[in-house]
Amino acid sequence: MDVERIREQYRQSGMVGRVGFGTTPAIVVVDFITGLTDPRYPLGAGMDAEVLATRRLLDAGRAAAVLIVFMTVAYEPHLRDAGLFIKKAPGLRHQILGTPAVAVDERLAREPGEPLLVKKFQSSFFGTPLASILTAAGVDTCIIAPEPHLANLLDMDSKIADVVSLEETIAYLAALAAKPERAPAVAQR
Repeated sequence: MDVERIREQYRQSGMVGRVGFGTTPAIVVVDFITGLTDPRYPLGAGMDAEVLATRRLLDAGRAAAVLIVFMTVAYEPHLRDAGLFIKKAPGLRHQILGTPAVAVDERLAREPGEPLLVKKFQSSFFGTPLASILTAAGVDTCIIAPEPHLANLLDMDSKIADVVSLEETIAYLAALAAKPERAPAVAQR
């Protein structure tokens, strides 16, 4: 896939407008769990740079009192809750509830009050309370980490979201943190 050609085609057709940041963001950290970030696990990859970049984002978000939600993918030992997805992605059979493989990577320093939601499939929204948590908190800006696949970013940027750099996002969060009236985000329980 020639991503640059598609990006230019979208630009020329007027498909790449900007909305900008809102006033009530949340950071959603998707699948940065030990079983996927530690190369000692079957699905793990050496993702040190990505984990450290995400930690920078989280530190900026915490300073700005932003709601932070973590997602993990985990199954019961019998794997019946994995449906047919386990046939498509058999490596997920190691992602068992309660094991270290499904824990948030320790380098991200998940704090008390930062929800950890369990998903069974690709979407963080399908079958989880994520949408309800974000809606209840009045979130108007979702910052998704880590960076998804490039084709997904291109599609999102052209149709439903503004895809921006880590540096631009941290600058936005720093500006929020500088506002004295900013109250800490609290997830609904």
